[in-house]
Amino acid sequence: MNGDPPADALVVLGHRVEPDGRPGFELATRLARGLELLRAARAPLLVCSGGRDPDEPVSAAEAMLRVAAASGVDARRLVAASRPLTTLEEAITCSLELSRPRGWRRLILVTSDYHVPRAVAAFTLAHGPDVAIVAEPVSGPFGDPLLLARREADGLARLRTLAAGLAPGDAAGLLDRLHRT
Repeated sequence: MNGDPPADALVVLGHRVEPDGRPGFELATRLARGLELLRAARAPLLVCSGGRDPDEPVSAAEAMLRVAAASGVDARRLVAASRPLTTLEEAITCSLELSRPRGWRRLILVTSDYHVPRAVAAFTLAHGPDVAIVAEPVSGPFGDPLLLARREADGLARLRTLAAGLAPGDAAGLLDRLHRT
């Protein structure tokens, strides 16, 4: 990855937040890698993505923003996407509200290694062929590998069913179908 051109943005995908508002282990691992890439000038912006589950005190995006700001990252380099609760919602929000209005053409997704295939598929579907989606996986003991693999395979199958017949990049169509299900 070090020889790749810089991206327009790093997108750290959300995960659980602790009851005290700190990023959970998996989210903290993703954020740490995103901050490393930001400091290495892999992109000028860090998108902190992820909504707030009912049992969480803050959104994943807010939890990440707090940590990034506390670590000295200039607020002008941080972007929040604090509404999406699923990977597909993150992809659609990023496409419609960030990538298209800002003319982004290359994104680096920072997510857990087991999550890469579904995350890249969702972002590719939402952004289409004009935006390069590059994954930056993080590893860790995130749970039972077989359970995670099964869950991700199910999610990828649901994504393919939802997107059937839509043109790549039809984020509005994906959003419409998502709201109908």
